[in-house]
Amino acid sequence: MIYEFCVTSVVIFYRTKSRLVPNFPFNFIILNNMYKYVKCFPEYDSYFVEATKEDNGSFKGYCSSHITNDLTSSTYNSDHLIVSCVSFVQFLTSLSKKPSNDEVHGYLYLYYWLYHAVLIKNITNDVFLNIQTLAVLYENLKKFKNKEFCNNDKCKCSHNIVNLYTKYIDDCRKGVNTEFCNELDNFRNMYNKHMEKPNECDEVQKILPSARITDNTLIIITPFVIAFVLSCGLFISYKVNKNSI
Repeated sequence: MIYEFCVTSVVIFYRTKSRLVPNFPFNFIILNNMYKYVKCFPEYDSYFVEATKEDNGSFKGYCSSHITNDLTSSTYNSDHLIVSCVSFVQFLTSLSKKPSNDEVHGYLYLYYWLYHAVLIKNITNDVFLNIQTLAVLYENLKKFKNKEFCNNDKCKCSHNIVNLYTKYIDDCRKGVNTEFCNELDNFRNMYNKHMEKPNECDEVQKILPSARITDNTLIIITPFVIAFVLSCGLFISYKVNKNSI
């Protein structure tokens, strides 16, 4: 039964939360695939709210009885866990009705939600910090596109984007965390494309610089590298020919 699977998953998650990083096996999937799916998170935020807004009582009763038997209140906040469990079961039950590709995206979103929202802890693992960064960027971009307000200011969303994005440029240009930086650059392309359209935020930075090494840098460096390699090759060839005479 899907209820039992869902509730057992929540229980196992709580029991093993201190060992999730780096031992939890799902981390392999996150490290290699999750960055490119973060762009879908704003959509799943809305879907999660819709899927969990009502409970007919069956989920709560099932979660309550299962959790009470499996987890002691002295170790866990059982009330908070029951609420989380109900949301988990509701979302996963609803997700099971969606196409397979949407399910995969939903599972990744759910893992992020479990770790970040349910445990209510500051994420310290670098992977999750990066995922959180991308999630915030995409959420702000969604609000900006839809002309929603951030802190009562419709231009604040774009300011948030620029400030958060620029924090990571230096590290990315040093070749740090390539997968994350690739997705950061994908986000930059989406932002820049949207900012080509007229908007009311004239004071906002319209173009985000690339998170990768700039093309101009490569253009300048490449001739020197080629010249150096050719010089070395000619010198070695000269020495070899000279010694063979």
